[in-house]
Amino acid sequence: MSGIIVTVAPTKKPLTLAEVKAHCRITHTDEDIYLDSLIDAAANHAESVTKTALMQRTVNWNLDYFPCFTMEFPVSPVQSVTFVKYKHPTTGVLTTLDSSEYLTDTISMPARIQPAYGKVWPTTREELNAVKIEFVAGYSNAKDVPFNIRQAMLMMISHWFENRETTISGTIMQEVPQGAAMLLHTERVWAL
Repeated sequence: MSGIIVTVAPTKKPLTLAEVKAHCRITHTDEDIYLDSLIDAAANHAESVTKTALMQRTVNWNLDYFPCFTMEFPVSPVQSVTFVKYKHPTTGVLTTLDSSEYLTDTISMPARIQPAYGKVWPTTREELNAVKIEFVAGYSNAKDVPFNIRQAMLMMISHWFENRETTISGTIMQEVPQGAAMLLHTERVWAL
């Protein structure tokens, strides 16, 4: 099993309030706080659907052991790996693996990590969260977030702004506009 914890949250948003207001054709400031909350909701939904970290953050990835030779990161894009640590099998001491012992592929989506040529992952202590990998994920600039994700977010925000309660069209609940859902689907990061 594995778990991820964001230890340093993003300091930027993938859309500015000005972009959202221009898209929604809003010129007053009465709804700014509400619109800002919709940006957060749309970003959370987009990240959930696409398995993408939209804005840069630091993530701790905890595993019970090294599950396989090549591991795929749980979120993309990965910018860098800060450390790989494991609990020594006999002493239980958290040991940092030298960066020359592993290779990180940040080009692939999802990004991957594996032992360097001729190396293997070390044996870990048999206990929960015996492996800890810290990495930086997400885009450093909002303009680098894929266009389809940004456009889907604008569509969701506009829809949610106009329809503040659940809407029903026939028997299908329309929480996320179909066009936005389709755009997000095109950007989903699939396991290799």
